[in-house]
Amino acid sequence: SCSQNLFINDSFGAVELSGFQYQKNGPMKTCQCETPPPTPSPTCLADTNSCTCTQSPFKFMFKYIQQTCEESQNQQLGTGTYTCDGKSSIKNPARTGAYIVVSRPNGAVLFQNWVFNEGEFEFATGGTSNMDVKIYSGPDRAWELQSLTFRSACSSPTIQAEESFGAVKLIGFQYFGADMIECSCIKFEQDSPTPRPTPRPRPRPPTPQPSSSPSPPPTPQPSPRPTPSPSNCPNSICRERAFTMYFVFDALTCNASSNSQESKSSCEGQSSITNASSAFIVISDKDTGGKTSRRKTQQVRKKNSDKNKNDKNHNENPYFSGSISFGAVVEVDNNGSKFPADMDVTIYKDDSKSEILQYVKFHSSCSQNLFLGDRFGSMKVIGFKYEDGDIEKCF
Repeated sequence: SCSQNLFINDSFGAVELSGFQYQKNGPMKTCQCETPPPTPSPTCLADTNSCTCTQSPFKFMFKYIQQTCEESQNQQLGTGTYTCDGKSSIKNPARTGAYIVVSRPNGAVLFQNWVFNEGEFEFATGGTSNMDVKIYSGPDRAWELQSLTFRSACSSPTIQAEESFGAVKLIGFQYFGADMIECSCIKFEQDSPTPRPTPRPRPRPPTPQPSSSPSPPPTPQPSPRPTPSPSNCPNSICRERAFTMYFVFDALTCNASSNSQESKSSCEGQSSITNASSAFIVISDKDTGGKTSRRKTQQVRKKNSDKNKNDKNHNENPYFSGSISFGAVVEVDNNGSKFPADMDVTIYKDDSKSEILQYVKFHSSCSQNLFLGDRFGSMKVIGFKYEDGDIEKCF
């Protein structure tokens, strides 16, 4: 009714508002977007030598390129360290992306997320020498498109940026304590050990055509599913106790935690959380919910017979309580006050709160190291808002 704010380009689930018409036969108001300025060619700071991995990396950066196993181009081909099995349907142009899971050989997940075609993603290696990559048609993992294994330790055979392993291509890596070396701008010589294909250009949106007369609204294009885990978080530390914190929920196991709080944080839960498309999340301080949540977490695989009693204790003064979809941003505040020392996050399977999928505890006062991009199980820190109104965020 427009009594509440309503804007062109607002999206509601799978539909996006693209125009208004106030009077019958009147003009249609649509969004006429300007042609984006051309993207300047990046200044390449890397060289061929620096793009050859020489020690075990702390992080990898890959690009999803919809390539079959037969199109792989890397120095591990024929050495026994690289295997790839998959379907040719991975190249289907109707696919907008894929659900990618990277793990250690023991099954510990290093990365899992939806990645668009030509999309880039990065993750911490965890010091593993070999990596398994599985590519699915969707987060339900009902249809496996490709499965591959390669050696990631940068020992013999070595690994070099711009090498492709099935549908993923290595475009950068980061040594511990150093900056990310991005090598997508390097053009390797043709006499290199393995020829490499020319990188695919990023698709650009079509340029709208001007019209002097009213026209019907353009056919809405499906909005791609957002990548839940922002990869552009700067290495920015929380400078003081925040008034508001922002998280993204991306249904990862405790093994995916990545932070520097050591004994000040903990995570317990079920591996089945990776199948969750949504969850009911309660966020509180330890005095209003931590003790109860921990007792319940010890029974995460069982129904809780004392649910009503425990929920009453846990939910007296939560910072946040509600259903959250996979990839959604959660804004948490303390009613205009700074957060206390600790924060507890309990993730239930649904709003019945009869089954806990994960329980997370961490230090939120910033007296311990807390950075944008820190991960605590399924919750990734993506923003702080301070008393002076200053906001640091990466979403």
